Amino acid sequence: MSTLSLNCFILGRNPSTSFTVEILKTESVSQLGKLIKSKLPNRLKRVDASHLTVWRDAKNCSLRRRSLRFFGGEVLEDEQVHVLVQVPTGTSSKVNQPVEVHNPMQLLSVICLILGTKLRSLIKTEHPNCLNHVDAPRLTVWKVSLPVDAVTPKLTIDDVEGCQKLQPLEKMSSIFGEALVREYVHILVQAPTSILRDKRTHDMNDDGPPPEVKRLKMDIADAPSTLAFAYRFKKIVGPKCGIALNRPFEPFTIPLVLLHEAFGSFKDRCERPPSERALICLGELVLAACEWHGYEVSRRTAIESILANHMGLQFHEQKIPGAEYFTDGNFAITIMPAAIRGCKKNEHGEALNQVILYYAHFLSNVLDDFRHIYNLNTRFPSILMVDMGVYFGFYGAVWDGTRVRVEPLTPLFDLSTHLREINTRFAMAATLDALRVAVDSINAHYNLIEAKAKANPILPKAYDPDLQKARGYPFLTSYKDKDDEQEIHFMHSERLHAEKLIFRAAIVNQPESDPLLSTSRRTPRLRQCVRISAHWIGVIMDESKYEMLFGLSLSGAEREKVRHKVMSAVRILHQEGFVHGDIRQSNNLIDVESLATDDVRIHLIDLDWAGPIGAAKYPADLNRITMRRPEGVEGGGLITEQHDIDMASLFLFA
Repeated sequence: MSTLSLNCFILGRNPSTSFTVEILKTESVSQLGKLIKSKLPNRLKRVDASHLTVWRDAKNCSLRRRSLRFFGGEVLEDEQVHVLVQVPTGTSSKVNQPVEVHNPMQLLSVICLILGTKLRSLIKTEHPNCLNHVDAPRLTVWKVSLPVDAVTPKLTIDDVEGCQKLQPLEKMSSIFGEALVREYVHILVQAPTSILRDKRTHDMNDDGPPPEVKRLKMDIADAPSTLAFAYRFKKIVGPKCGIALNRPFEPFTIPLVLLHEAFGSFKDRCERPPSERALICLGELVLAACEWHGYEVSRRTAIESILANHMGLQFHEQKIPGAEYFTDGNFAITIMPAAIRGCKKNEHGEALNQVILYYAHFLSNVLDDFRHIYNLNTRFPSILMVDMGVYFGFYGAVWDGTRVRVEPLTPLFDLSTHLREINTRFAMAATLDALRVAVDSINAHYNLIEAKAKANPILPKAYDPDLQKARGYPFLTSYKDKDDEQEIHFMHSERLHAEKLIFRAAIVNQPESDPLLSTSRRTPRLRQCVRISAHWIGVIMDESKYEMLFGLSLSGAEREKVRHKVMSAVRILHQEGFVHGDIRQSNNLIDVESLATDDVRIHLIDLDWAGPIGAAKYPADLNRITMRRPEGVEGGGLITEQHDIDMASLFLFA
């Protein structure tokens, strides 16, 4: 019997996944479907062979991607790729980063008839950025005899003209009567759109979740029990990974307290005296944690019971949906637990790694939620509790649209601290009150999200890119106008109106220092100061049109005019009982046109350190190396009136 060798291609897949099926000419299309399924048992395991739709490819899409034949005298078509270049696999750049060459058609499209070293040099010249680390002689070059761009991952049946849809009872002999060309695709196959594809082989260019979501899912594919060890966990954390833990340290990220209000509430409550129930709860936690338990499960259960009885916190051991392991989480919420507990009786890092991975798995599940809750305004906040023997601490976690962000909310406390260390024990008890406050806040947030999901049962499936981007900015997006109390909404990433707003989040003691200078026209127009937490305020003001003093070339007379105006602003500040602390050129803006007059107009900005005289302090990491400051100025020290005067009079142009 005559046998056909049919090259098959699954629509929507990469051309490299094409395969060949051997089938007798007397067999039917139904049998062909079964053979195709047998070739891809994993990919098509959830698809019945009879559900596969099969076409005969009339366009003869080329499978051949590389031919070692040299150019002859044939005519070259401009629409075809004639040369493919392969970068040596062992080559890396100067910074030891591996070179990633994805689609050669996308990267290299040079058309050339010159062979040998000259061709390689021209190719390298054509693409200096992607090949700057490769010597031209090391490039391997093939001539492509047939088009390679006919079969792509985005190919659909509508892209191929003249395809013949095959019926189940048709015989191969009636379909393929002519001789077959080995290099052509003979069969196109389409599986039902509901087929679930393996996440590790899912094409990153396919439609669906954004690359950041796919990266997270790939990073946490293993269970926390295996990933929690430091040598493995460190491979999935960092600036280019799905989890950000400040290891390695990232100094310029937005603090977690600005990404969700619950974290500010937690920290604020930690600074107040503990409640009586928190002190009682702490006393029982101390006894349970410091006792020698025969089994880890008995210690976990005892602490779980104490937190539930005294603080109303439910940490029931539950199985994560779709996973084969258990975790402690508050399952009263169907979106994300407001608090998650990770336990490890040995090293602290492993306990922290474990609870972060628990959060990441919960997040992965909710990002797959059939209701598409990821298109509602939430960063999926949660409090992470690290519970390890006699030690415990709390961390905050959110999804910022690109990564899981985790930061500590408290230091790591030791429950074996002596009974008479009252201040330390009060601080520990206050964190239990803070946990209760934060959990209530997060639960209220999720209740609101749940209500919105019920009110909008058909949310878009496609991820909203604007919402993804907004998750990385502070949660404060509105303020009440100082004059008419009107609610004003703004965006961090673009302008809604012609005038430009500046949003600054600052740690200050007294927000009144900004309105003070604003009324004297020494700062840009202040729209509002919004208290975010006990130590953070959001300052919304107009963007100044003045130029920064730093970098301006001024005459001696112009310098004196500017110095006089800055001193005037400083005196106003001191008269009202405040100090500035950072009067330098970059914090002074000048209306250049006014320099020709006797009334120079200035804007004094960045009052982050400003506060009451006798209370305001310099930050601990004060720069005294590249920035000259008056004598007596030191990190953590008080900001004095004389410091401001010296900065304005002696160091402004030093």
